[in-house]
Amino acid sequence: MLEREIREVLNTFPEMEREIFDLRFGVTDGHIRTVDEVAKQFKTTTKNVILVESKALRKLRYTSRTRTLKQFLEKYQIDPFSPIALQEEGMEPERIALRDLIVCADKLTPFLISHLKKNVNDLNKIQWKVFEHLIAEFFASWGYTEVRLVGRDNKTSADIFAIRKVDQSGVDLRFFVEIKKTRKKVGIKVINQVYGAMLEERPRIGWHVGMIVSLYGFQSFQKVTPQELIYKGIELRGREDVIEWLQSYKPNHNGLWLPKPLGFI
Repeated sequence: MLEREIREVLNTFPEMEREIFDLRFGVTDGHIRTVDEVAKQFKTTTKNVILVESKALRKLRYTSRTRTLKQFLEKYQIDPFSPIALQEEGMEPERIALRDLIVCADKLTPFLISHLKKNVNDLNKIQWKVFEHLIAEFFASWGYTEVRLVGRDNKTSADIFAIRKVDQSGVDLRFFVEIKKTRKKVGIKVINQVYGAMLEERPRIGWHVGMIVSLYGFQSFQKVTPQELIYKGIELRGREDVIEWLQSYKPNHNGLWLPKPLGFI
């Protein structure tokens, strides 16, 4: 059934894409070829084979409509080199293919986190919603009792809502977390907007701490010091902090700490 469903989609692809995918995944005869084998057969470079294969995978992912085909694609995303593709250590085209899969990943997985630990530069490549989930996953792994992605909730301007019990006193600390992945440093204007939103929502939601996580860091401030922002309840975390969180992350034995992060306050 899987072979039939894949073939139905492949028949809509250009001939070269269809044939390379067929050979690489053994759709017709069950025999998986390496990148080198396919390159030799087509008299092209291994890099070209990888690029064509990656393009076909993207099309499959975007056009998949059946549960069987989606399961196949999810399996490939979780472990792209075993058993479907053979990992060849030190082979640049294979690394290109993996990075391409990272860019296309539309959800957070344990494999993706493991990959990012070893390839921190790929943090820049993952999709916005996956990055938000990654930050929320860190909070959940730290023992926060409630973590939600609330960026689509019109009741708040926060991207992540997180609660942590301080101690046996029963006090809950409520975190307003703003995620910035744009390719520019965050300035004082954005910081003031987050501070203003936190104050405005505090009577309804009870925010104690506002945190801005920026993958590209922060601009230099002249009128306010980082310590003064802390006194206001605003914490700034940059790329080095994200990398530190990533490297110290301990996975849940069942997979993700936060497998379903969406929700409302």
